[in-house]
Amino acid sequence: MKLDKCLISLDFTRSSQEHAVYTIFFDKAYLITEVYVDDLIVTKTSDECISEFKEKMIKYVEAPTTEHMAALKRILRYVKGTMNLGLHYRKEFDFTLTGYSDSDHTGDAVDQKSTTGILFFLISSPISWTSQK
Repeated sequence: MKLDKCLISLDFTRSSQEHAVYTIFFDKAYLITEVYVDDLIVTKTSDECISEFKEKMIKYVEAPTTEHMAALKRILRYVKGTMNLGLHYRKEFDFTLTGYSDSDHTGDAVDQKSTTGILFFLISSPISWTSQK
């Protein structure tokens, strides 16, 4: 919840279809971030997005609260450690978010439990998925 407040205060918009996905538009480019368990997955449509994102985060260094500092350190640690990782999104202007779900109610004959799966795509790349029994 603290990270949610921090991202929203940085002008990110939470996706209405996927609660863990946030987007922000920077001068003709998008920065997309997903909160996954204790990770922050960040992707962009241009390299300038990351620089602008860092600049927005640095604003909180000037007059930070304890919550801002914890969120900032966590995000910057993650970005530093994952600069060589990422998903590739084709350069398209139609940023369509599509979700799929499937479930089998009491599909396991042994324990009578259901299995549910959810998969979300942004454009044509998967960005979030889960499966649980």
